[in-house]
Amino acid sequence: MNDKVWMPAQDLSSEKALLGGVLLDRDNAAFDDVAGVVSAEHFYSVANQKIWTAMSGLLRQGINVDAIILGTDLQNRGWLEEIGGALYLAEILDTVPHSAHSLHYAKTVRAKADER
Repeated sequence: MNDKVWMPAQDLSSEKALLGGVLLDRDNAAFDDVAGVVSAEHFYSVANQKIWTAMSGLLRQGINVDAIILGTDLQNRGWLEEIGGALYLAEILDTVPHSAHSLHYAKTVRAKADER
């Protein structure tokens, strides 16, 4: 008997690293590198979809984003608790090794989405 559970293609670590990389990039230039590769629907996690939607909305308005600004925007949208609260944002920031690898993570997220 096969006890394996089928899971759709996804890489939650890469999703978090991508979000964190964009957040940690001081001038948010990483967003420019990845915005053409991924959009909200490419994220497997609904929480990460909402974070990307809020973050990209702010950045497209010319607002530089950090965890505080993003958290406030998520709160205003009524999404902060839905995504796991400020603790989840902190977890995202803790998991990203370096913002320089954001494009790599974006390509991974996109590839997994294309597999689904």
